Amino acid sequence: MPFTFHTHSGQFCRHAKGSLEDVVKAALSQKMLVLGLSEHVPRSRAEDLYPEEAGMTTSDLHQAFGDYVSEARRLREKYGDQIEILIGAETELITDATPAELKALREQYKLDYFVGSVHHIDGMAMDFSQELYDKIVERFGGDRAAMFRRYFDQQLVLLQTIQPEIVGHFDLVRIFHPYSQGVADPMAQAEIRSLASRNIDYAIAYGAIFEINSRAWKKGLRDAYPQRDVLREILQKGGRVTISDDSHSAQDVGMYYDRLHAYLVEMGLRDLHYLRRAKGGRDTNNRIEACLLKNAVEHRFWTANGYASVGGGNAVEQPQDGQSRSDDSERQGRRSSHRRSNTDGSVPATSAPKKDKTDVRADTSRRLSIGEGVVYSGAQIGKRRSITYAEAGMAARRRSLAYSDLMAVFYPPNTMSQPTVTDLPFESRAWEGVDDRQLEQMPIVEPGAAASWEPTLERAIKSIVSIKAQCVRSFDTETSGTYTATGFVVDAEAGLILSNRHVVNPAPIVAQAIFVNYEEVELQPVYRDPVHDFGLFRYDTKHLRFMQPESIHLAPHKAKVGMEIRVVGNDAGEKLSILAGTLARLDRPAPDYGIGQYNDFNTFYLQAASGTSGGSSGSPVLDIYGDAVALNAGGSSKAASSFYLPLNRIVRAVDLVRRGEHVQRGTIQTEFEYLSYDELRRLGLDMTIETKMRETFPASQGMLAVRSALPKGPADGSLRAGDIVVAVNGQPVIDFVALEDVFDASVGRDMHVSVWRGAKAYSTRIGVQDLHAITPSRYIEIGGGVVNEVSYQVARSYGIPVGGIYVASSGHTLGSASVWRGSVIQSIGGESTPDLDSFARAVSGLRECSRVPVKFFALDQPYKPKVMIMSVSTHWHAFRLAERDAVTGLWRYTELSEPMPPESTVKAQLASAWQLPASLAPGDKVWPSVVLIDFHIPYLVDGMKSTHFLGPGFIIDKRRGLVVCDRDTVPISVGDVYITVAGSIVLLGSVDFLHPVYNFAIVRYDPRQIGATPVEDVRLHPDYLSGERKLEQGDSVHVVAVSADQSPVVRRTRVSSRAMVSTKECLPPRFRCLNVEGLKLNDQPSCQGGVLCDADGLVTGLWTSVSSQDANNKDVTTMTGFDISILRETMRSVSTASRYPDIYSLDVELWTIRMAAARTLGLSTARIDQIEAQSNSTNRLLYVLGMLTTNTPAAALLRTGDIILEKNDCLVRDVDQIGIIHGAENVDLVVLRDGKEVRLSVPTTRLDPVETKHVVHWSGALVQEPYRAVQEQVRALPSSIYVSCTLYGSPANCYGLRPGMWITEVESIPVKSIADFIHTLKRIRQTKDAEDASTGGSGSGSGSSSSTSRYVRLTVVNRNEITRMLSLRLDSHYWPPWELVIDPTAIAGWRSIRYL
Repeated sequence: MPFTFHTHSGQFCRHAKGSLEDVVKAALSQKMLVLGLSEHVPRSRAEDLYPEEAGMTTSDLHQAFGDYVSEARRLREKYGDQIEILIGAETELITDATPAELKALREQYKLDYFVGSVHHIDGMAMDFSQELYDKIVERFGGDRAAMFRRYFDQQLVLLQTIQPEIVGHFDLVRIFHPYSQGVADPMAQAEIRSLASRNIDYAIAYGAIFEINSRAWKKGLRDAYPQRDVLREILQKGGRVTISDDSHSAQDVGMYYDRLHAYLVEMGLRDLHYLRRAKGGRDTNNRIEACLLKNAVEHRFWTANGYASVGGGNAVEQPQDGQSRSDDSERQGRRSSHRRSNTDGSVPATSAPKKDKTDVRADTSRRLSIGEGVVYSGAQIGKRRSITYAEAGMAARRRSLAYSDLMAVFYPPNTMSQPTVTDLPFESRAWEGVDDRQLEQMPIVEPGAAASWEPTLERAIKSIVSIKAQCVRSFDTETSGTYTATGFVVDAEAGLILSNRHVVNPAPIVAQAIFVNYEEVELQPVYRDPVHDFGLFRYDTKHLRFMQPESIHLAPHKAKVGMEIRVVGNDAGEKLSILAGTLARLDRPAPDYGIGQYNDFNTFYLQAASGTSGGSSGSPVLDIYGDAVALNAGGSSKAASSFYLPLNRIVRAVDLVRRGEHVQRGTIQTEFEYLSYDELRRLGLDMTIETKMRETFPASQGMLAVRSALPKGPADGSLRAGDIVVAVNGQPVIDFVALEDVFDASVGRDMHVSVWRGAKAYSTRIGVQDLHAITPSRYIEIGGGVVNEVSYQVARSYGIPVGGIYVASSGHTLGSASVWRGSVIQSIGGESTPDLDSFARAVSGLRECSRVPVKFFALDQPYKPKVMIMSVSTHWHAFRLAERDAVTGLWRYTELSEPMPPESTVKAQLASAWQLPASLAPGDKVWPSVVLIDFHIPYLVDGMKSTHFLGPGFIIDKRRGLVVCDRDTVPISVGDVYITVAGSIVLLGSVDFLHPVYNFAIVRYDPRQIGATPVEDVRLHPDYLSGERKLEQGDSVHVVAVSADQSPVVRRTRVSSRAMVSTKECLPPRFRCLNVEGLKLNDQPSCQGGVLCDADGLVTGLWTSVSSQDANNKDVTTMTGFDISILRETMRSVSTASRYPDIYSLDVELWTIRMAAARTLGLSTARIDQIEAQSNSTNRLLYVLGMLTTNTPAAALLRTGDIILEKNDCLVRDVDQIGIIHGAENVDLVVLRDGKEVRLSVPTTRLDPVETKHVVHWSGALVQEPYRAVQEQVRALPSSIYVSCTLYGSPANCYGLRPGMWITEVESIPVKSIADFIHTLKRIRQTKDAEDASTGGSGSGSGSSSSTSRYVRLTVVNRNEITRMLSLRLDSHYWPPWELVIDPTAIAGWRSIRYL
């Protein structure tokens, strides 16, 4: 029954996920009997809203809470007969008014309970992020003990005023305490501990229940809340405890309950308390009662959900405080369930004295009338050395089990009569082909020859391989990536290896098999079943030199309930694991891996508790004789159950592939399910038919029924869900094997199907379709994405017809229209696309750089088609068709006709002025200069993590077509820029200038494209542009900005602060704005960016989005204002010299220091007087916060902590003077260092406005020269060959070449530059091609094989200066090398060289 009383959902909590009903369903799936819903109470102050609640108001929060209560009541009504649902809330304590608000809330909504939590300290949220937690510590002057004191004082106020039924995460204040850094725990102080004890005592006194909250493990704490020192005190004082998961999604329900169970046991805690709605007792006015669940740690809930391996069913519920006990029926059900624990129908062992092994053998001897000395299962029962099987009755036993053995593979087990493993072993392979008369004359084996696992496994592991594979492209249900799995040899002469379909993969893969002696061979995927989870690889037996594997025999008929098995394979990434188990079911439905994923169907599965995990897919399920009785396919994520595919259909396929014949597979696009006769009678099955079927198939327990038939499939209109299959082609059919035999034999012909529907019999003829024909074997690569035709697997998942264009990977081009994976494209540019050929023709008929409509729908909403605008951008990637070679498994590429090139003549487009009404003044004066910028990145270089950016821009030179925007809109130079002018004209632009320090970029468009469209240069205030005036705190400004929906935002406000812009070093490294002052505003509007101007529309500042990362390296953006004077030098250089200025830097990060601190550091009184004589209001100086690189002359002269006093004999009081330097290769500085003024002549470093000019792709790695942000994060550059990105499924991704590494050697040849790297790779490739040619590509002869020659050794260095040696397997077929070279004459300013 265990429970949780602390839950949240994304429906009513912005930092959670999913719906409230999903949370209820998740609790139901885990058989919880009580579920407490506890969304956050609404906050009443706008300043208390969390960042994800931007755009909401406090009224919105209150409305959402009311909606939550209504939805919770609906769910209680809907699911109340299955689970008890309590409706509560989790509290806050932010201000003195909070307690009164909580009381009013409870009264208004009649809440069942409160989870009493404190998330804020003095109004600041402490558990939202490490950054906010550290700010609270700073507020207390770094005194963490004072912070803890304040927390427990606030908690006491909550306990005293609200008296919550459950005390939530009692010591939440510990959440981000830096224990790992050795910082002392304030809880160890007697004063703090006494405050916590005070709160514990008060809560116990009024009857609170303390929750043990498992979410603490997600935050990295050692124990659940409360930590063990506090929990121990609670228990010692007699406090009542319960458990909660603090779930924030349906997936979180029961999160870490496995660790929680272990924690309870470790703490010696056996009993738990829980809440429920009162059902009677003395206090009928109390709507909620507290109950005791004794022996809770032994409750069956833990084992049923895979959270523990303990005995279940012994927990007893006892209501507290005189309340009524749980009803007798529930307790009786629990006892009955416990008695039914044995699968063979016998009573538990506890119901009778347990016999030892000697007694079992004695019974066996008596039943078989065997004299003393007979050996069975390796044990000697008596004196006699040998008898025949006739004397042992084995032939009779064999005949009696023959029919059951045959039926047990696919039919539900008859628990009263099905043979199980008891005291006799199952038949060995030695009995196969031996008739009963011969068997009677065979002697029983001697002890030395008895079956044993040790020799069986020793022989079998030589034929079991570990498979490492790369899915090189997303395709159909599969996504690109690397994985490991298992396979085993089923034909040693032909080199056939059996594994799962999801291992052999319908997508293009590159795979190798590693035998137990570490020999590696290349694998060819030669067959993958369209439906069932098996496939076959082939390897060249000549390449296996030192191992002679044997074929593992496939014996599907031997699988029986109770059989002892071993699953041998690559479990959880281990090369070889041997897991024991016992077959428990032969009739399990095929496992469901989720909608849109590959799923098997129309078959039974076997089940055992072997606990297999990732990597064991494809392992053989062996019996004691070494025969494979099943194929491991999957397992439960919540229990130790493993699922095995029967081998019946596999035996047929292996035989056909071995003979080189086509494996014919038929389908009518219908899914069937096996239902018991009880269920079938409810569907209307006539008793006469049931009687006949039972007589014909006496071992069966049910029949097949139609579960679904796909629309527009062969059975559409002929079969309906619920139809009971009686006969096919005049023969009664009762199992999946017989049905599929008919399908496979009838491809291209009709078959006659008889079904029972409702109360009548129906017959119909249905054409059988080729199953391979609706299983894709082709795809098209377009703009870095992949599309294929909708497969039967995908169609079945979503109930749609087979056919159409399925997006397996969106890539650059389709992503520009938000056509993501899981979409089906219906048309492009008005051309219908029912199949791949029509899709290729439609794309070829487009024009490069044009924008066209795309009609599509998402698979989860096929009834809601969408039309979006796609940018035709195929110049970055190949446009080609791939088709699988059925013999080799290799996908062959064919180049397709690319879209037509852009028109050579410029055609002007005209639009009317984009005007605003006078009510939005002064926005109406700025708006003619506003453009919208859409930036798409084809490759993740220069530290990018996203590929699509949006934001506003402002025309600064309409004659040249120059537009300024922030660097969160155009962060790098590699990409397509689309500029929307006057709200209706979309132009292809190019990146012209990226400021290396300040947060702005300049993009360019061709002014001829807009003709006489009335656009204007943005009007910049001359005083602010020159720097004579700057916006200061308190100045009134008008914000003219663009909102998220691209509508205008105009607001009058004031500057709230002016300070240095703080950004964090990012991972991966990327541009960050620094060495500049930024502005913050009162009442900042929600927008994408804009400008600050006066009442006349003269721009005085930029209002931009600044990108950075938080303490957890999550991307964050903040809106910040900048002086327009940062544009001055750039605009002046462009207007006077038609070029961008030369920008120099001291390669340091600057920050401000107060004068008082400078005095402490030794600044002289005379210098202070001089500075104060020219003082401004800030009274601050600049000092070197850190070095941005270590390999420049400036870095050798300047030191961290230097206070910069003068530059070229002028006092430095403003960061603009020193942050960047224009046109000076050397500056004279006076700095304060170690209490003394030092005069320095410092060379500067020229900064390139476009750092990246060359990108190389090799083996799935994008390599470039290290850019400035990279240099900032290392002590010294190991080389100039920096890995910026690796692509999923590539050799780089598979063999450990990671982003953030430097390549220093290739095949022990030092490489320093990109040019060196390319030259060396070309030379090595020629050498290896010659090696392959000399061996005929077979790997024969002395020396290395062709497989070995395909590997290249790399020496790499990471950012921590750790050197490693990697070996990458070359793959120029799927991952050909290419280059990107900057070229102003090419489209988007870059030229792609497809093949090096």
